[in-house]
Amino acid sequence: MSDGLLRQRRNLILISSLLIFLRFSKVEISKLSFLGVEFGSFENPSAIYVALWIVWGYFLIRYYQYFMQEGFNESVVKFSEALSEKSRRVIKAAVDKDYPDNTGGEVDFFLLKNWMWIYHGQESNGIPSGHDGHRLENFHFRFQRRKLVRPVIMSIYTTVVNRSAFTDYYMPLLIAVFALAYGFSGWDGSLVGALKSLIT
Repeated sequence: MSDGLLRQRRNLILISSLLIFLRFSKVEISKLSFLGVEFGSFENPSAIYVALWIVWGYFLIRYYQYFMQEGFNESVVKFSEALSEKSRRVIKAAVDKDYPDNTGGEVDFFLLKNWMWIYHGQESNGIPSGHDGHRLENFHFRFQRRKLVRPVIMSIYTTVVNRSAFTDYYMPLLIAVFALAYGFSGWDGSLVGALKSLIT
């Protein structure tokens, strides 16, 4: 994870967590210190929340940009690696059941998908071809896609639970979305209250 993505990740988590905390605790901000300057009283306290939501929006956009440049591809790679590994075993077992003499190489989910779910293999036909070998015949095996449901589910589980890709890249977005959803309520620190103060 690059320094830029780490920085945007931290900023988004912090501002989202702050908004969630303010919403949950129903804090009324009456004093603010910024860059050594202390602001004592506010005629419009909701201005603070407006500023916080603007900062939240900025950090969300910045994190999304870094996420699309780096995090999304990395998480897809992790999922693809897990699915490739788990699907190879399932595909091989299914093909070997009907074609025990299959001499084809390892095939994973993505190659089989490119083949339109039709496995292409070779097996010995038992007829000698010289040099103690046997002739090979091509065969086509239509694979039942439902057999790959379990590898897909297990790959999702592996990526989300057993790997750090999900918490590294997606958790900040989930926290930000939760802050947004949680902010839609009627009190002064809500997003609704912030929007109303901008309109009126």
